[in-house]
Amino acid sequence: MDELPETMRITQPARRDISLIVIYLVFVLLAIFLLEDKFWLSTATLVFFGGGLLVSIVHLIVTARDPDYLELDRSGWETKGIFSRRQRYRWTEGSRFGVYEQKIQFGLLVAASFVICRDLRENRPVGFMDSVARVLTPRVAGCLTPGPGYGMPAQDLADLMNRYRDAALGADGATL
Repeated sequence: MDELPETMRITQPARRDISLIVIYLVFVLLAIFLLEDKFWLSTATLVFFGGGLLVSIVHLIVTARDPDYLELDRSGWETKGIFSRRQRYRWTEGSRFGVYEQKIQFGLLVAASFVICRDLRENRPVGFMDSVARVLTPRVAGCLTPGPGYGMPAQDLADLMNRYRDAALGADGATL
């Protein structure tokens, strides 16, 4: 029998923000050194990577005070992101979780994996992030997206959420 903790809170690791800060800082310093030789290229680099540096530092500070998280428990799951309020869902409001991979092309191919489930609620509220999700993932519109990873591969997060869901709904013999 698989024992799961009564409540599990998973937070976004800070290593992503710290890695981005280091990368942005390298490009900003490189642009400063090249400022005299290639003024316009250096200025554009400073604006772009300097802006990214500023956003990453602000994100790191904000999430240090009030971290993004995913909380799993007997009744459902709760998410909170930097640009969203706390949202609470019951296990019966969503289908089993799966992984959706979105390939985006901005000059180079970027793949992002999201943990998703079908939203089973009637008359569900539609907010700004729902509209963004429809644009980014048109084939899975109307899905709840708990977030891309929380420091673990998307498939592992989907499996963990399915174990909690099955235990709460009485499937598989897992217990909370």
